[in-house]
This record gives sequence, structure tokens and C-alpha cells, in this order.
Amino acid sequence: MNEEFKIIEISDEKYLEEIMEVENRSFEMPYSIKAMTKAYHFCPWKYCIIKDGKIIGYIFTFKESRIAYHIVTFAIDPKYRKLGLGTKLLDHMIEKTMEKGAREWRLEVETTNEAAITLYEKEKFERGGTIPNYYSTGRHAYIYKKKMIKEN
Repeated sequence: MNEEFKIIEISDEKYLEEIMEVENRSFEMPYSIKAMTKAYHFCPWKYCIIKDGKIIGYIFTFKESRIAYHIVTFAIDPKYRKLGLGTKLLDHMIEKTMEKGAREWRLEVETTNEAAITLYEKEKFERGGTIPNYYSTGRHAYIYKKKMIKEN
């Protein structure tokens, strides 16, 4: 990754304001600050990409079962997309959670979010079913899953 971009673990609520700025620029129907704060406290694995001391992307994940982890929210600021940063952040989270025993990752993505779908499929996530009316807008979500075999 380019030296100007740095991945760090999020360990302080003070970052929520910047995370919300990225969230608001990234989604038509962003999480509220209340929902993002709840996700922040619920998810033990939180990472962000920083450029010039400013958050430009983030990912929040929690342990769903002994080996399965769930990606709750993930975004890269639209100004910094198509630079490979989403891949770097996703790979970083996978690596860190594998250290804790993760072998499977799950997420939901809006069926119209082509950029995210392209990223997940490039990263070998497999599409499962569809959840009708998953989002408050009435839009549907695809379920994606990635399984990894532990290498010895």
C-alpha cells in the first residue's frame, strides 16, 4: 500500500465523527450516528484507512460463531475508490480475524451496490440468497460468504 495510506485499529470513539463523514458521503441512506455508535460498541474488530491524518475508509466486524465473522459496515470515501484501498482494508481485517480463529466471513450488500459486489466477488466471496426488503428503503440485500481453509 502507498506510504501515504495507513491502516490502523479504531480504539477510540473520537473517530466516530470522521467515520460518519465517510458514511454520509458513501451511502444514499447512511447509518445514523446512533446506529454507528451501537455498531462501534458491538464490533470488536474495527479498522480504518487514514490519509494525512484523516479517515477515508473503515470496516467493523464481529464474531458470529466459533469460526464465522460478520462484516457489519464497510466503506471507502468515494474520492478514494478504485485505488485498491477497499481490498487492502478487507484483506487486513481478514488477516487480523484469522489470527483469532476466523475461517468464514459473512455480510449483506444492497443488490444495487455494484462497486461493493464487484469487490466482494473479486475477493472470492460467494453470493448466497437474497433478503427482500432488508434495508429501510425497501431495497433488497444479497448475502455473501467467504470461506478460508487454514493452511498449515
